[in-house]
Amino acid sequence: MERGIAYEAMLANCLYVHPVVVECSAKMREACYRYVMARSGSSARSLHEVLSRINRPVDLPFAGRVNSNADLLGVFRGDGSIREEQCTVWRVFSHLIAEDLVGAQRLPDVLDVADRAGFHLGHLQAWLAEAIDYTSRQTDRQVGAESVDPRFGFMRMDWHPIRQLQYQSRAAYSSLHQARRFWSLRSRTDHEAIGGTFSRFERNLSSPLGPNFLPWLDTRRFYRPNPQSTIVRRAYEAGVPMITGASGVGMHTHQFARVLGIDDTVAVRLVAIAYLVPILQHSIYEVWISERSDAPEAIDAFSYADVLPVDIASFNLGPAPEQVRAADTTARQAVGLDDLCPVHCK
Repeated sequence: MERGIAYEAMLANCLYVHPVVVECSAKMREACYRYVMARSGSSARSLHEVLSRINRPVDLPFAGRVNSNADLLGVFRGDGSIREEQCTVWRVFSHLIAEDLVGAQRLPDVLDVADRAGFHLGHLQAWLAEAIDYTSRQTDRQVGAESVDPRFGFMRMDWHPIRQLQYQSRAAYSSLHQARRFWSLRSRTDHEAIGGTFSRFERNLSSPLGPNFLPWLDTRRFYRPNPQSTIVRRAYEAGVPMITGASGVGMHTHQFARVLGIDDTVAVRLVAIAYLVPILQHSIYEVWISERSDAPEAIDAFSYADVLPVDIASFNLGPAPEQVRAADTTARQAVGLDDLCPVHCK
């Protein structure tokens, strides 16, 4: 593993338990729980139905999933880790709120429910309007074709510049419908060696590769940075790690937070880093640019001190991150970019 990537994972594992991260993630989880409870009313049966909708399997077994409604309810009540909380926030939006807004069985009073949950209705309505407009334009272009599913458009956010940047900065080894084959080849011991821990839910999850393998996919095995992308080349020249390209999940995390009434951009960024970097789904830079619209020029403004306004020295990781970055820059000069990108996936 490239030294800079391993170092960033260790740094992010320290952020995983940082008070700012824990508090911000909890606020996001609590706001989603308020929506679930407002949506369910006082009916235990309705609550079970809502939890079952949220807990449908995600398309890909990413980190943070839980196996049962009882476990999901435990996460909502604060028993989960950052990974469970953020995966649950994503599933609430994808499997519940998106369907309530634009699904076949729309919830007539969805905005009232969101208001009772404390959501920022202006941000939610703006997101909905963008999704409807984009879906309409896409459908108009596909004369005679099947209409675009508005739920898909709502969550995919293809109109967003960060989504376009993601498409430009990554290349796929395989199609996503084949990605279930790509379970992580890293062991639980590997994860612990870079400061990783496991929640009580993760200790009970398994991988088809065996009990000591990590119980989630390794995104690096089917996505890699696109060596033809300007943003990838500039990051390579600056000694900044890239793993799978600009982060769509990072983009979503900021979007969710705004709708949930959380406007602390730095705290939300740290939550996304603590969620995505320890599992090697993204690098710190890839998460950071998911909140910016000036990439690839953003690389000129990237520094760990600014992106991570915390006391990094207190984490006792040895060299400062900029020292690791400088060493990686030197090491990369002996390895061409075209050769370096596939290394992430081995």
